[in-house]
Amino acid sequence: MNALRRGLCALLAAAFLPARAGEASALPSASDLRRHAQGNRVVLILFSLPGCHYCDAIRSQHLLPMHRDAALRERLAVVEVDISSDASLRDLSGQAVTHGSFAASHDVSIAPTVMALGTTGAPLGKPIVGAGIPDFYGHYLEQLLERAFAAQGLR
Repeated sequence: MNALRRGLCALLAAAFLPARAGEASALPSASDLRRHAQGNRVVLILFSLPGCHYCDAIRSQHLLPMHRDAALRERLAVVEVDISSDASLRDLSGQAVTHGSFAASHDVSIAPTVMALGTTGAPLGKPIVGAGIPDFYGHYLEQLLERAFAAQGLR
């Protein structure tokens, strides 16, 4: 099933969102969500798969600029979870889980999915599933963040 998802992701990306070579860089891999959420920050998670061109495009065009924005760092942590990985992470309750099991526990099976979590681990708004319409993706992301910051009491 993972191979099928990866294949579909690659096929769709080639048709609609071709990534340029060298364009995608890395976001921090989720390792300890409690640490990422320190200071009442919203944790914005990119659930991705290796080789997913949609994931690459969303990462490079939207999430990396947010991650690098010093003004957002007080309110936002942007991290990545590989839904096919057995890498470990600590969830917001402090429990050790794998990236894959964390994704499954949040009903994430499609890459890319972007979700905002609060300090309690509850989703703060409806996740963005798939790449959507590229021209509107930034708007969808802004809406998610506005709701998440309001729910977390941040402005």
